[in-house]
Amino acid sequence: MFENEKIKAVRKQLNLTQQEVADKLGVSKQYLSKVENGMTELSKEKIVTFCNEYKISFEWMFGTASQMFRQEEDYVTRILYSDQDQKNFQIILDAYGIYIEGIKNFIEKKHPDATFSNKLKTARKIFYNRFYNRKVSFNAKDIKKYLDYQLSESKIQKEILDIYYEICKQENK
Repeated sequence: MFENEKIKAVRKQLNLTQQEVADKLGVSKQYLSKVENGMTELSKEKIVTFCNEYKISFEWMFGTASQMFRQEEDYVTRILYSDQDQKNFQIILDAYGIYIEGIKNFIEKKHPDATFSNKLKTARKIFYNRFYNRKVSFNAKDIKKYLDYQLSESKIQKEILDIYYEICKQENK
């Protein structure tokens, strides 16, 4: 399920109108309609607001978790205490988006018929292994350069494909 489909699914699950959600996000009803129909995207800040407002799991919104709503003990409820936490979280979201795009493009070159879900799962694992787990601090331009550099190395190319093949294998079980 794509981000726009998830936003629409949440709205319908909660029995909300487009106007109600648009008002909470500070966008017009027409803009939200375009988002839900895949014609445009919400900014990462608006998605964070959306998830926080309706207690949506970030892992579900950006990843592969099956649970739409987060539990009270979910780490997301504690992540945005200070301005620095918000800045760091924005960097992580930006980095994750860059990794999704870069890994998706790499896999598509090798396997044009790869499913979006498998590309996303692979990107998530590479992001965690290569960026998030190392607590690297970059801005968005540096993150893109860092990933481009990594993607030029045969070691990460092999790692990406190995993870992708493992995910495909698990899916076929």
